[in-house]
Amino acid sequence: LCLGHWRRDRPRACPARRHPDHGSAQVERGQPALDRIVASTGNDKVSIIPLNLESLTSVREFVAEFRSRFSTLDILVNNAGIMAIPQEKTVDDFEKQFGVNHLGHFLLTVLLAPLLISTPHSRVVVLSSIAHRRGGLDLSDVNWETRPYQKWMSYAAAKTANILFAVEAARLLRPHGVLVNSCHPGGIMTELQRSLPREEMEAMGWIDKVTGELHSAFKTVAEGASTSVWLACNPNVQFSGEYCEDTNISLPTHELALDKELAKQLWTLSEEMVGAKLE
Repeated sequence: LCLGHWRRDRPRACPARRHPDHGSAQVERGQPALDRIVASTGNDKVSIIPLNLESLTSVREFVAEFRSRFSTLDILVNNAGIMAIPQEKTVDDFEKQFGVNHLGHFLLTVLLAPLLISTPHSRVVVLSSIAHRRGGLDLSDVNWETRPYQKWMSYAAAKTANILFAVEAARLLRPHGVLVNSCHPGGIMTELQRSLPREEMEAMGWIDKVTGELHSAFKTVAEGASTSVWLACNPNVQFSGEYCEDTNISLPTHELALDKELAKQLWTLSEEMVGAKLE
């Protein structure tokens, strides 16, 4: 998750997603990344602010802290997430994958919208996944209370929600000059797979059982970040509401991700669940 500004002499904030009781530890983990940014860009106006996306209170605290420090926001990349975890609830009693991957980012974006709107040529990038193709999104049971929980279907639903969120946010923010797009970064081996047993990744063909090597389709972290960076920074990107892969506009592979009416319904439901509306 990253918030930033176009000009090198303007400050950047890198939120550190944290466990409710271990904010300082997560900030410390983010320090090496901050140091690399400063070293590679020469910009020392970079800071880390703790943020726990599974807590709506933490999101509100983060936004309050951010707005106390900064009056503009050029780029918001909603990149944090969890994948295929056992069934859990957030501190606000939402199904965790939907709560973290969608609702936390939804509230963050809605509360930061006034800054995005007041900053010329601002952009929002929402990270989805090709995994959305595994299933749709049931708005009548986003918390998996009436169906048997399936971790991959839950993840697919959350990633579908990411695409739909970008579609409706683009519609609502387009009159204010804010571009909003979603993207699939590609397969990348990071801490996102922390909940997956190695045997499961081998069974899916991600890791060779004999050699231990990753499938050739996997990208490096830099390669995986390329589409997000392209959407955030490339001046030739002047479209909004699109789903992208490999630095190109693509099409979601599940038909529900193209449903503009469903996107509106999801937006309304999300407003009700987090208790906030776009100003």
